[in-house]
Amino acid sequence: MPGGDLLAENDVIKCQIHGVAGSSVWENVLHYRLNSIDTPFGDTIIDQLNGIAGVFDDLFFDVYKTILCDTVKITGLKVKRVSGDGSPVYQAGYNIAGTLPQMQAATASAACIRKFTATAGKSGIGMFYIPALSESLQTGDFVDVGSALFTAMHVLITATLEMPEGYHFVPCLFTEGGEDGNARDVLAAQTNSIVSTQDRRRPRV
Repeated sequence: MPGGDLLAENDVIKCQIHGVAGSSVWENVLHYRLNSIDTPFGDTIIDQLNGIAGVFDDLFFDVYKTILCDTVKITGLKVKRVSGDGSPVYQAGYNIAGTLPQMQAATASAACIRKFTATAGKSGIGMFYIPALSESLQTGDFVDVGSALFTAMHVLITATLEMPEGYHFVPCLFTEGGEDGNARDVLAAQTNSIVSTQDRRRPRV
């Protein structure tokens, strides 16, 4: 059952990405629901979270860094179960720099990618922010939403985490502190056409 000693179907995990943009810090949060298990693995939940972090790293960071400007760095990742009674936290440090040209006004703007579920209203929409948006991806107050980089991010944000051992995690929205079972599976993603300000980059997950 969810919340036990090891991960079970319908448990929800949180992947929390930390980084810096110039002298500012930022974070992004993604939740995933364990949809199905083929073969259990790991003696402890830390073993399992360690494995999840490795898969998330392989899936996410090589794509994510291509949309970040070169003044932005990914500095850490935390993974934990947030459903049931929670869990210990697995964390790792990174020093991954973005690959796009530096902005003249670093950390001044961001792009907002909305995550959509089948739930109506605000509770059915999550936010993922691209911090310190490169000037190469904006014209005035508008984001270049047609860029292949944003298309790749939409695919990434809606992708299933597939563990080699046969654990299948689907992206979801999850209200921590709410009732268990409130996970809303993410079905699609879309980038807002208007540039967001940096003080709005904190995630609604």
